[in-house]
Amino acid sequence: MGTNSDQSAFFCTDEAEITIIHNGRLVTIPADHSKHDAIWMALQNGLYDCAILMSDRHEQLAQEVAKYSIDGLELSKTIDGKILFNNRRMSLHVGEKAIELLDNNMPLRPLLLFLRNLQQNPDMDVQEDLLNFLAVNDFAIDNKGMVIAWKKVLKLDANHYVDQWTKQLDYTPPKTLTMPRECVEKDSSNSCGRGFHFATWRYTYNYGGSTVVELQVHPKHVVSIPRHEREKGRCSDMKIVREIPDWEQYNDIPPSSPSIFQVSRFTG
Repeated sequence: MGTNSDQSAFFCTDEAEITIIHNGRLVTIPADHSKHDAIWMALQNGLYDCAILMSDRHEQLAQEVAKYSIDGLELSKTIDGKILFNNRRMSLHVGEKAIELLDNNMPLRPLLLFLRNLQQNPDMDVQEDLLNFLAVNDFAIDNKGMVIAWKKVLKLDANHYVDQWTKQLDYTPPKTLTMPRECVEKDSSNSCGRGFHFATWRYTYNYGGSTVVELQVHPKHVVSIPRHEREKGRCSDMKIVREIPDWEQYNDIPPSSPSIFQVSRFTG
């Protein structure tokens, strides 16, 4: 156990936590806090304000986000310390990933761009469903805030890829597919319906077929996430980025890609 104090501040440590008293405020930091060692060093150097800031993840997040100026995205804070994006409380999934990025010294900009893109989707329910989709997809997004997903296709030859069922839709990279939004099945109770389908890496890996392509989907073009199969979705527009060579070797871990920005890749 260790202790330290001055006229206006005091802290003590044991195996379970660090306790700080500073300017009449009591703060406890558990031993498993990601910034525990850094907080302890700050306290040893008398940097109480810095230590308390590091212990308050929402305050740290607010200050970090404030460094970015992105049109169409406003950050604010409620009295109880919750983070709001455009006056909407930040999803728990987003908050967890934002904190994870901070803990691993990764930039927040791709995540913020994704939020801006997501808010362009006209369906509020789909916005929430897409966040849930990404929560099981390790927040696979690119540096422009687009969703990265995958699909099994049929490879007819080196320069010709088509869908496995009708064999009519051309999925040859780097083609972009598009259809009117109103033509896509929006009923989330319907697992199979009209629209361009995309899926998580895990779903794609275990799906039948021999060729996998990587997809890029703008959040505003997502129309529905099936209620009973949360690892796939339907959209009105998508870009076929590339074929994934030797995809069988990756198992449950998505392949690396120059375009992808994925939190799990940096946290192991």
